[in-house]
Amino acid sequence: MLSSAIVERKTRFTGFLSDASRGVGFNVREGLFYLLDQDWDEPSKFNEVSFFIGDVESSSISVSEFVRALEVAALTYVKEFNDEKDMVLNCLLKLKLRYSAFLN
Repeated sequence: MLSSAIVERKTRFTGFLSDASRGVGFNVREGLFYLLDQDWDEPSKFNEVSFFIGDVESSSISVSEFVRALEVAALTYVKEFNDEKDMVLNCLLKLKLRYSAFLN
C-alpha cells in the first residue's frame, strides 16, 4: 500500500508516517486503503489495522506488527534521506507513544 501511494504520487513516506502517528489511515485510491483508530466510528474499540482491497476488508495485522513495520521502514528511510532524520524519528516516536498500549 505504501509503495502504491508513493508510486501514484499520493504521498511521500514522511506524510504517510506523519498521518499514522496521528492515528489516521491512508486512502491510496478507491478500493485501496487502510484504517487506524481515528478512522473508526468508535476509536476506543480500535484493536487492529485493517486493510481494504476492493470493497471488503482483505486483511488485518496487529497494531504492534504495524508499528514494527513502520519502524523498519523509517529507519531504512533515514539511512537514505538523512536530512529528514529528525522529523522521521519524531513521527516514529509519536507513533510508538500513541500505540504504546499495544506494544509488547
